[in-house]
Amino acid sequence: MKKRVVAYARVSSKSRSQAHSLEFQKSYWNEKLATDPDYEFLGLYADHGISGKSIKNRTQFLRMIHKAMDGGIDIIFTKSVQRFARNTEELLSIVHELRDIGVAVVFEKENINTLQITSDLFLTVAAAVAEEDLSRYRANVVWSIEESYKRGKPISFGGRVFGYHVGKNCALTINEEEAEVVRKIFELYISGYSLNDLKNYLDSKGIKSPMGSVWSNSTLSGILRNEKYIGDVMLHKEIQVNGVRKVIRNKEVNQYYIENHHPAIITKEVFKKAQEVAESRRNPLLVGLVNKEYPFTALIECSCCHKKFHHKFNHSSSNYSAPWYRCSSTRDKCTSTAIREDILEELFIEAFNEFVRNRYQGVEEQDYQSQIDAKEKEEQELTKLYANGWISKEDYDSELNQILETKNKLLKEQSSLKSRLITDRDYKELKVFDPTKVTKFLKKCIVKRDTIEFHFYNGVIISKKVINRRIYHYATN
Repeated sequence: MKKRVVAYARVSSKSRSQAHSLEFQKSYWNEKLATDPDYEFLGLYADHGISGKSIKNRTQFLRMIHKAMDGGIDIIFTKSVQRFARNTEELLSIVHELRDIGVAVVFEKENINTLQITSDLFLTVAAAVAEEDLSRYRANVVWSIEESYKRGKPISFGGRVFGYHVGKNCALTINEEEAEVVRKIFELYISGYSLNDLKNYLDSKGIKSPMGSVWSNSTLSGILRNEKYIGDVMLHKEIQVNGVRKVIRNKEVNQYYIENHHPAIITKEVFKKAQEVAESRRNPLLVGLVNKEYPFTALIECSCCHKKFHHKFNHSSSNYSAPWYRCSSTRDKCTSTAIREDILEELFIEAFNEFVRNRYQGVEEQDYQSQIDAKEKEEQELTKLYANGWISKEDYDSELNQILETKNKLLKEQSSLKSRLITDRDYKELKVFDPTKVTKFLKKCIVKRDTIEFHFYNGVIISKKVINRRIYHYATN
């Protein structure tokens, strides 16, 4: 009865030379096994471009072993231990399992048949040599990469770089169409857009991600952190640990930073501001507060379309960028006026100083508490009515939802007022703009055609009117 046999081959890269090697092995085993009268050759299992360090990613290898375990194979032929497995523990475990069910593995180069009694000793030695060869090879590769990095020469960028064309020897030239998207991402993020806002904006415009699909928060975060957009390159950002890419932290290996490696898409100033915004959003103590350089971000509301104003740099990719606040709506649908950052700061100083001088009385913390107590009393009375059967379940649920919604809103307002931590020392007139006063005192701004309303946390509203740079004002409670 013929033995059912297969062959296994593996090459560790997808280069042309390795592809030729795989073709050679296919021809070799077909000629050797298909023509032997004692064998029924079932074919070749081959993994292409996969490391031999572990078997978990070698799909053809696993298919072959499963078929053998199911009784479909009698003998497995392979060129060498190195091609079969370089992990000694895995190698011996697989060989023993196959041997227990009578399946032999024949390693041609080492002349080892695993059904022979002495095979374990020879296999252990051969696998140890293969593992040592792999370690030595990897060390040589790491050394070669390290030396290139020391000379400031990137090996690769791990694929494409959105916004650039990657040329020979990792030369980067600007892809102007994609570069405009990169500039827009930084501009909107600095102006107050969250990662979700950016994702929705880009998807709504039909702009494809670097992978040609919809955008993800991780892709956007990677772009916002990528120093390549200012013309620099950080080498050795990642290492591989057990076959998994890992971002380097805490000086695990040497890193090399190359300045002015290629043309920049954005300025260093814009990149720095984006990192500061990201840091402020990561810090739990700063949640709800904006970067001190843009204290009005997310506070300015358009009276025309009720959308938020965003901080914007005109000519953000040049040295002549100027900061503005502008409605996020399209200009043909909105009649609100964009306002320069310095003018807005002047208006706030005027409004704040008036607020301090007059000590306008608005809603205080105790006022919120009184309203909250009243809502809790309403809740108790409503529960009593329902418990006595005087109102239906439907009416009870409807009324209760309204009470709870109002009470939660009051609690939130009260909490916001408490978090301001305002003391008597804060009521001091300003001579120059102080962003901390915006954070502590201001709830929002509403921009109209020629007027700006500053809404303070205690309910006071002070309006400023701008006509030809002359400021007019009035206050309301």
